[in-house]
Amino acid sequence: MRRSIFVRLGGKDEEPAKSTADITIDMVDNFGDLDRGLGQLLDRLFKLGARPSEAAVDLMILATAVYAADTGVSRVRYADDGWTRMIDLSVPVSDPMLWRSRQDHLSSMLKFLTGDHWSFRFRDRPDHLSSFTKQPEQMDLTDFTQVSLFSGGLDSLIGAIDLIASGQRPLLVSHYWDGEASSAQRQLLEVLKDRHEDAFESVRAYVGFRKKDFPEAGSDNNQRARSVVSRMLWKFPGSVFRACEGSASQAARSRDMG
Repeated sequence: MRRSIFVRLGGKDEEPAKSTADITIDMVDNFGDLDRGLGQLLDRLFKLGARPSEAAVDLMILATAVYAADTGVSRVRYADDGWTRMIDLSVPVSDPMLWRSRQDHLSSMLKFLTGDHWSFRFRDRPDHLSSFTKQPEQMDLTDFTQVSLFSGGLDSLIGAIDLIASGQRPLLVSHYWDGEASSAQRQLLEVLKDRHEDAFESVRAYVGFRKKDFPEAGSDNNQRARSVVSRMLWKFPGSVFRACEGSASQAARSRDMG
């Protein structure tokens, strides 16, 4: 049975047709800021001197919607064969044409990852939310040499220590939802800070959904799409870092030519 999920950006966004939307997810809070943990993530990046592109914000909204669909649509209830679901996502983005050109790749990637059939409808964001980015506060993101995922597990801890020991200054990026992962990440980051002080910075994203968000859809606890959120979290500040790095290199070349 096909399930259609409509992602909304507040009350002024397009209304889903009752006949085509089984679940509606609102990604904006009552103050007009991004919700579901994305607003806090953006604020943290702004404080670190980062200004993500609007396409990067689209990417995080899309990844969060995929995660919501994966955990919020029951395979038992809605998969004809007990496993393979058919999921349609309607997502507001800053540049629908850009995303439409990539939707086949997205569908193939998610089918491989989750075993489900995915289709997308990309539409314009509402006019008053055409931009979620703002001027960064202070720090220059080019100060970071690496962006590294930090799950709070042993592998990511060893990876962070190796980067710091080799003279790198990493930006450690974490996704958490359950209390166990959050506690492990927080404690390990505190220990690293005590020992290495300013040798790194960290960004933690509290992104997830509760069962009460989709009472009519059941739930699915496989969390196969969690890696999509983690991967997008890595690319999100990483794309900003590469953009800053490219701008710095271009400026240096201009000075050399001058």
